[in-house]
Amino acid sequence: MQKAIHALLTSAARVYLRKIETRGVSHVPNVPAIYAGNHPSGLIDPIVVMSALPEKVFCSVAKASLFSAPVVSYLVKTMEAIPVAKADDGDMKLTAEERKKTNQLMFDTTKSRLMNGRNIVIFPEGTCHSSPTIKSLKIGTAKMAFEVALNNGPRIPIVPLGLSYSSPSGNEFRGSVLVDVGRPINLTDEQVERYERGDRGARYELCSELTEKIERRLRDCTIRVPNWIDQLEHHNPSFEKITNDIDSTYTVVCTVGDKTFASSAASLSNVRAASELKLEAAKGAFFSLNGASQSTKMAEVIDQDFVEQMHLARRIYKPHDVSLNLAQYASLTRNFMKIALKHVHSSRFQQIWADLSDYREALKELNITDKYVSSHSKGSDPVNERLNKLRTGAKRDVVKLAFFGPLSLVGTVLHSPIIAMAFQAGQIMGIEKHTGDISVVATMRLLTAFTTTCIAYPTAAAASTYFYGAPAGAAAIPFLSLSAYAAIKYPVFSAVSSARGSYTLLTQKDSVDRLRDTRASLQHRIREWSDEHAPEPEMVGWWKDPNAGVERIRMKQKMFEKHLLEQERIVKLGSFEAAEMRSLSIKLAKNKRQENERAVLTFKQDDENRKCLLWIPGRNDSFFHVHVLQRFLDVGFDVYALDMRRSGRAKVGDDGNPAVEDRFAHDSYDFREYFEEIDATMKFLKNPNKLVGDDEMHLQDGGCGKVYDGIVMYAHSTGALVAGQYATGGAWRGAIDGYIFNSPFWSWNLSPLQKSAVQNAHKAGLPDSFVIDEGGAPNDYSLSMEKRYNFTKMLKSSKNLATTVGWCKAVTLAQEELKSGNMVLDQPCLVLSSTSDEVLDAGDIDRLSDFLVVGRQDGKDKSLEDTGAMLVERVIESTVREKSGHDVLAADSAVKVDEAMTAIEKWLIGRYGFRMI
Repeated sequence: MQKAIHALLTSAARVYLRKIETRGVSHVPNVPAIYAGNHPSGLIDPIVVMSALPEKVFCSVAKASLFSAPVVSYLVKTMEAIPVAKADDGDMKLTAEERKKTNQLMFDTTKSRLMNGRNIVIFPEGTCHSSPTIKSLKIGTAKMAFEVALNNGPRIPIVPLGLSYSSPSGNEFRGSVLVDVGRPINLTDEQVERYERGDRGARYELCSELTEKIERRLRDCTIRVPNWIDQLEHHNPSFEKITNDIDSTYTVVCTVGDKTFASSAASLSNVRAASELKLEAAKGAFFSLNGASQSTKMAEVIDQDFVEQMHLARRIYKPHDVSLNLAQYASLTRNFMKIALKHVHSSRFQQIWADLSDYREALKELNITDKYVSSHSKGSDPVNERLNKLRTGAKRDVVKLAFFGPLSLVGTVLHSPIIAMAFQAGQIMGIEKHTGDISVVATMRLLTAFTTTCIAYPTAAAASTYFYGAPAGAAAIPFLSLSAYAAIKYPVFSAVSSARGSYTLLTQKDSVDRLRDTRASLQHRIREWSDEHAPEPEMVGWWKDPNAGVERIRMKQKMFEKHLLEQERIVKLGSFEAAEMRSLSIKLAKNKRQENERAVLTFKQDDENRKCLLWIPGRNDSFFHVHVLQRFLDVGFDVYALDMRRSGRAKVGDDGNPAVEDRFAHDSYDFREYFEEIDATMKFLKNPNKLVGDDEMHLQDGGCGKVYDGIVMYAHSTGALVAGQYATGGAWRGAIDGYIFNSPFWSWNLSPLQKSAVQNAHKAGLPDSFVIDEGGAPNDYSLSMEKRYNFTKMLKSSKNLATTVGWCKAVTLAQEELKSGNMVLDQPCLVLSSTSDEVLDAGDIDRLSDFLVVGRQDGKDKSLEDTGAMLVERVIESTVREKSGHDVLAADSAVKVDEAMTAIEKWLIGRYGFRMI
């Protein structure tokens, strides 16, 4: 039932809204998250979120009174919404103790849902509203994230969601909405520790700090007026509540220096209005201190008018014949807001504002839009020619209606009772009487239309069956649905609207022409002003070539997101897609445990690069290091990551089914069995013929399409043993020009007894398949990495893998081969390790490296200054002993990652003659 209701509601939302556009999908994490959005349109908002991110399973947090409201209660219960008891919810009569219990149950339920893979959508403003502001956020969202993280719980990211409708609160039928996904906020271990240790006051302070951060991120992805109090921060304002006992009202007075600015009055019983009145007083102070007056039309700016003025400035600024998506419109509007707020004191800006206000009033008087003026009143065309353009549009609509008109007309007539009821419900129940708030108008219209349709369609089918027989009854609902689609897609009022435009132009020619001239003048002044005060260099002259401007901004945003990815080191949903990496299957013929076993090569190339890096992961590892991918590419190396049989992406076989039981992933009885896929990969890298086809092709179907001047093998952990063995016995070993060993598994950090047991396990005569350790327990190191990187279980399991006698034998034989001196390399090597590594024996790593390279003692150089050394060691120092130190490119801080990556870059450049781009 839940899925059916979900499908019906999202379908209804897409009927009501012409377009639901999503921006920032790359920010969506691939783990359960808390999605925190602004709340302009009642129950429409959570439905829009579900529609915008259909791959996610959501449940929302809703005020408890909705669970007893007619119709709505059925929907929220079916959708498994979570009730929250609010002190200001007048429809719920709960005691303080009852409210406390309800909210504790809310936190417990939220944690359970998140742990089960659900996502929570919440609106921290606490109430829906139609004003274009971000109201003071409640701390519940922050507290929710902290509560889930207690007792070693997961660090749930908080994802800001900006909802921007094309009309106030989305109350326009067939309007549009932009869902802007902001950068996630991740709790740090330090914050969680402070929360766990803190008393009630300390926890409240932490929640308040996090809530402020959520608000800042939310403002970055919404079209809202600023926090007017923040705009006065340099004036040190003070606020005072003044009570008028005569009429039982109060006002808020803002004092700046020796000047005072009062808000409007509110009833003493309306406690919630205090924060809004404070903002209102601050807004009056801001504009007054910046020279606003009646003559500039800025003396009493209403928030909604401010936003509408910015939208109008953006429409005039943009060339008429250029179409932008909602995200680009939103970015332009926000840029105009930045300019306006920064230069509101300028007399030149104030004059533009006043003329823009007069232009808006003139449009209202003629009952036309700016789009109408820009479309049909440009240039010096005579009125007859402009009328012909309108008539051409009308004729085009008539042609469409010739095919769909009858059905559209029938659909409009048949659904007119539903339309009328929905409209009236919005007007009667959706508008708040005292404040005029319209935030639930769309909700009431949609719910009324949804409910009446669910009743009317089956009723029509039953009536048709009764009067005309079963065939008519069976056809009733499909016919009604088709006629509704025609009425929405090809409305009969379209041609009427064009004809009305012709009539306006014919009867108001002079007025429209004057508006044309006014608009042209405004456009010139707005563009000139915008270029002078552009918030970004890329915006200067943007209007001359918007498409090129959009591309410049997109590239800058892409680079910014790459920088964030490197800085925060968080792999998110879509990170690999955004990185545009490609994966190919490698067919296997030998040593297969299951018929569907394969290997997988994942890679990214840059057209300018002539060298490459082949990444060999360790046990329970796979390439998830998207945060450093671009840096390898920038120093001239294409990146190829090999998931060997039964590991990483190759845990899924070539038939789409599992190729190995998860706990036996990466199990091997002899690392030399991996030579087959390494040979195939090396052959691919040395084949200049380009692979042609889609991602379903196999690696053996072609080559890399390049002639590489050098190939460097990068190996991590036990992958270093695989690489070392291949370097002494692999068929294509001569094609490898250098090695990087990241925390190589030369030696375990085990007690002597444990180490002896592992090294001698295969000598007891037990079969290779004998399981020494069943695995399955949570792996602290992997869990720590999972919290930091949010990777999927395909890339790394969060549980210990099973350990077999055969795997111990494979490791031991490779290590003994190193110690015997048989594993000797004559290519340049870089060995990286970390002082925070708790997995390996650091002393043995240094000592055993002596066996690796001919003449190593003469070339040992930890400073990296002598790039002529055959082998270089680089130890990444760390004062924090975290287990993530086992992988120096996933260290305990971004600074340490940067230090390790810089060492690799320096070595690559010094060795292979590449400079950083």
